[in-house]
Amino acid sequence: MAPSSAFVTHMLQNPVPTYLLGTLPAILTIGAAPFSSLKLKVSHIFICLASPFVGLFYFVNINFGEDGDDQDVVDACVYWLNCNRFEGGIWPFGYRVQAIDARPNNQNVPLPKALRSCIANASVLDRFASLASAYYIVVGIALGIYRAAGPCDIQEWPYIPLLLTWTLPAILIRIFKGKIVAKNPEEELNEDMLISVRKLSNENVRSIRENVLSILVLSSLIPWVAVIIAYLTRPKGFGCRSKYLTGFCSVWTFNSIVAFVYYYLGNRPPPGVNTDQDRVYIWFQVCGFVVAVFLVILAVLSNNPSYWVNMFGDACDTSACFT
Repeated sequence: MAPSSAFVTHMLQNPVPTYLLGTLPAILTIGAAPFSSLKLKVSHIFICLASPFVGLFYFVNINFGEDGDDQDVVDACVYWLNCNRFEGGIWPFGYRVQAIDARPNNQNVPLPKALRSCIANASVLDRFASLASAYYIVVGIALGIYRAAGPCDIQEWPYIPLLLTWTLPAILIRIFKGKIVAKNPEEELNEDMLISVRKLSNENVRSIRENVLSILVLSSLIPWVAVIIAYLTRPKGFGCRSKYLTGFCSVWTFNSIVAFVYYYLGNRPPPGVNTDQDRVYIWFQVCGFVVAVFLVILAVLSNNPSYWVNMFGDACDTSACFT
């Protein structure tokens, strides 16, 4: 049955749920990018919302420690540069991974000095917002497990924090390490600066590739925990929620594999760096926007159980426990 205009009006007039606002910093954190253009910044948020692998690859595999030593600064910054900035024309963070030399081969200014201005400390407010997101996600995980394993409870509860569990590594890195690339590294380097690279040992290459593969597995599988928990939660009307969550997880798994193959195995820079030759850039943007819209709809539905029944039928009714 199609929702009436009065129903839609009432739905839109409801206040924004606190857990949606609480998890918003998680999305902004994992989608942060040092592009100069606001359009590119917003686009990268949607891209990371479309493909968990894109954001987690940077935070887990590239991002640097709290001390921010020279090599860490260089790696975190030059990650955002195009292939033509590197010796040999190969982006050095993909499958054909290489180490970055601290000094470019045609300039006298060391890279750490040239790029140091790109680095900034995350503000107290930024860390606090990330901490709030971590709180909602951790509580969501604990409550989800309890609801799935515990007694039947007809009270509605939100799945969004549990659904965004995959953002937790990025949030924790932002809280405890606190360094961000705030300026576009491309604008801090001379136009003719070419960055030297060197080969890594076979052991280091193998270790890095295994780490990236683990990121792919986690970014593809972790979201499905929300589907399993929703399916196991009683009353059985919550199974309707698991079908809704399956849509998110299917998109995330598919797009994480696409990002792994296209960007990592293809040794291509991250989305937004070279948009003219990026064949999946638009696809990820569209997927991210659609995911964002359906997250908002999920938040509204979770705020009132009757909306599930009004929009999807009696199969979503959780008003009573059934034995």
